[in-house]
Amino acid sequence: MKKSWRTCWGNDSFLKARLFRLLTQTNYLMRQCQRIIRLYHTIRYPVACDTNALNVSTISAFVFMLGPLQKPQRGLRWPCMFWVVMIALVAALGYPQEGRCADEALAIGQIAPDFTLTDADNRSLSLKDFAGQFVVLEWMNPDCPFVRKHYDSDNMQALQRAYTGKGVVWLSIDSSAPEKQGHLTQQMARAFLEQRQAKPSALLLDPDGTVGRLYKAKTTPHLFIIDPQGRLIYEGAIDDTPSVDPADVETARNYVRQALEEALAGKPVSTPQTRSYGCSVKYD
Repeated sequence: MKKSWRTCWGNDSFLKARLFRLLTQTNYLMRQCQRIIRLYHTIRYPVACDTNALNVSTISAFVFMLGPLQKPQRGLRWPCMFWVVMIALVAALGYPQEGRCADEALAIGQIAPDFTLTDADNRSLSLKDFAGQFVVLEWMNPDCPFVRKHYDSDNMQALQRAYTGKGVVWLSIDSSAPEKQGHLTQQMARAFLEQRQAKPSALLLDPDGTVGRLYKAKTTPHLFIIDPQGRLIYEGAIDDTPSVDPADVETARNYVRQALEEALAGKPVSTPQTRSYGCSVKYD
C-alpha cells in the first residue's frame, strides 16, 4: 500500500533532524546579523560624540560580540571567518575618525560656514550679517511629530523668546524639498509663525537643501550654536529625550538651554555635541 506524505514525515526521524538543524542554524545566523547591525549603529551613530578612539559603548559592543568566536554554533564550520570579515566591514564603514563625530558632523570649534537664504518675509539674510552675536540654527519641519512635540508644548517658542530677548539671533531653517513633508512657501512660513506664535529672528527657506547639506543637518529638530567669533560651539539634539510626547519636555535635560546659559556666562560648553533625533531632513 502506498504511504502518505504524513506517514513518511512521521517516520522519517532523519529528515526531521536535518530540518531542525537547518532551522537552528538559520536562527543562529539571524542573531549574528542583528549583532552586526547593533555594532554598526553603535560605532557609526554614537549618542554623544567625542575624540576618543573608542567610547565605552563601542568597546562593550565588541566584547559582547566575541562570545560566538569562543563557542561557535555546532555544525557551522566558518563562524570565525564570518566574524572577521563582518567586523572589518563594520570598521571600514563606520569607525569614527579622531576629532570627528562618527556621522561626519561639523567639528566643534571650527568656523561655521557662511550662507545666504531668503526668509518668510522675502528678506535675503546671511550668517555674516550677525557677526559678533550668538546665533542658533534650528532645522525644523512643521509636519514632523518630533518638531510638533516642541511646538505643541511651547518649548521651542519659549527658548526663542528667552534667548532672542538676551540678544541671541535665532534662525529657524526649513530644508524640506518641494513636494516633500514639511516644505514651506513664504506664505506658508508666515502662517506657521503666526499660528504657532513662534519667535525666531527669522524663518529661512532652504528648498534645495544647500545649507542643510553644508551643515550636515540630519534630523528635525537639529540645532547648532555659533559664538560671536563665528565658531561652532554646540551641535546636536535639543534635549536628551527622543520621544514625541510633549509631556517629556518637563523632565528632559535641555542641551540647547544649557549650552546657551554656559556660553552667555563666558563658560565653555560642557556638552558641545550630542546625537540629534527626529525625522530625517526631507532633502531631494
